[in-house]
Amino acid sequence: MMRGCLLSAVLVLLMLPSALLAKDAIAVLPLETVGVDLESAETAYMLLSQEIRKTDKYDVIPEDLVRDAMDFGGCQDPVCAVAIGKKLESQFVVYGSLNRLGSKIIVNYSLLNVADDEVVLVDVVTSLTIEDLDTVMKRVASSIVNQKPADETAEVGAITAQETVTPASRKAITTSGIGFGYLYPQKGYEGKEIFALDFVSRYEGKDFNVTALFGIRKGVAFNIGMEYLFSRTDFCPYLGGGLGFHWVAHDDFLDFDDRADGFEALARCGLMGFRTFNFRVLVNLDYTYTFNEYDDQALVLTIGIMRVNTKLFGLF
Repeated sequence: MMRGCLLSAVLVLLMLPSALLAKDAIAVLPLETVGVDLESAETAYMLLSQEIRKTDKYDVIPEDLVRDAMDFGGCQDPVCAVAIGKKLESQFVVYGSLNRLGSKIIVNYSLLNVADDEVVLVDVVTSLTIEDLDTVMKRVASSIVNQKPADETAEVGAITAQETVTPASRKAITTSGIGFGYLYPQKGYEGKEIFALDFVSRYEGKDFNVTALFGIRKGVAFNIGMEYLFSRTDFCPYLGGGLGFHWVAHDDFLDFDDRADGFEALARCGLMGFRTFNFRVLVNLDYTYTFNEYDDQALVLTIGIMRVNTKLFGLF
């Protein structure tokens, strides 16, 4: 008796992780079309299913089973979506349409919870061109997975052409701005904490920044660097480094026996806020090492603001 109970308990424990890790099934229905060619609609449907599958949050039901359950008909309302979801034993159903309006393509989509018979998300995304549909499908998939409207799931690399032409543009190539804070000596600098003011220009890619800096840091510093960006969303940590030149204003600057200037190496980390908008807020920490006679080393902590599509002093 005891052995049987023990065996049952072991089996329950072995099955528990699988139960906890089980994913909800989701059925993505083919998109209805008005004024959009069949090939583009099928490609958009394939991309949407693929992008949802890539997130690994849902178990996406295969297309052939979905089409069989639909009896090769259409579905554009919650009633038929619930029926299809129950037939497929799916927890969620996605249905929607592609509608041409002039040169634009309007993407309507809904996410339905089958058990609750409730539409949990309804949204619309506009594509200016057929070619932009791949980006739009990424946004729609992210919206569905996160159960949030598409405009709340924007990330760098998934901004539609429609958004880049609006006044609240989030797409950026260059950013520039200022940062201010304090330099904390670790060695040299006469051991004096001092105010720091940085003028920064960044060339921003999807995953990397190239940075040019002119800083007033107890003297004058110039450096260029590169940073890896860990996220494409609004709050993005980064890590990098750089090289440059620093003339440090020592109190005994008239003592020509000791060189106050020299090349400088730095390690950098920080947090970029509001990355998908047309401005940035930065909290930046540099560790600098100046190769001069004083062996100056310091931590420089600054807070700054950057604006998109501007150049530092109009030059870079």
